[in-house]
Amino acid sequence: MSYDILFWKQKRGFRAEPEVIYRDLLKPENLKGLQRLPVKQILGELKKLFSDFNQKERFPLVTTDTGSIEPGWSEKHFSFTSRPGGSNEHEMHMLVRLMQKFGCPLYDPQLNKRFKLHDSPPFRKAEPEEPEIRNLNDHVYDALSPDDDLAAAIRKMKQIEKQAGKRSTNRPNRADRSRPKR
Repeated sequence: MSYDILFWKQKRGFRAEPEVIYRDLLKPENLKGLQRLPVKQILGELKKLFSDFNQKERFPLVTTDTGSIEPGWSEKHFSFTSRPGGSNEHEMHMLVRLMQKFGCPLYDPQLNKRFKLHDSPPFRKAEPEEPEIRNLNDHVYDALSPDDDLAAAIRKMKQIEKQAGKRSTNRPNRADRSRPKR
């Protein structure tokens, strides 16, 4: 599950709900109430924080101990998407502090809350991705090779079903076939 955080700086006197601004970030022509940001300076600071950050990549990605962060930006905003496993609390707070230096408070769309400039948000701890639940078909697929003929594939499938304690047919047990009482 990803987690997004966004930053922008509003012009004096400009009033709009944060969720409206968040939605309008997809349409740059609607961002008249936001100030331009010193993008080059911010990108330079990001490079200092994350050595593998490359702003020239089409979709830059920063690798973290627990996952990755995908930065995005325009001349009026910065966004950071924490991907599976995501960033840890320390990394999220580093990003918040970086953007605070440039006068940009945090907006957390998951909470629909824009924090005050120097607030420290209560990020949740990064949680590992739930392990994939594998079913019998996954095990059969893993066991097959391109050289298997149909008979070999069926033998492997039956062997895996037996190991899994499954029956090779989908018919219910005789006890399950009782007629409903009228």
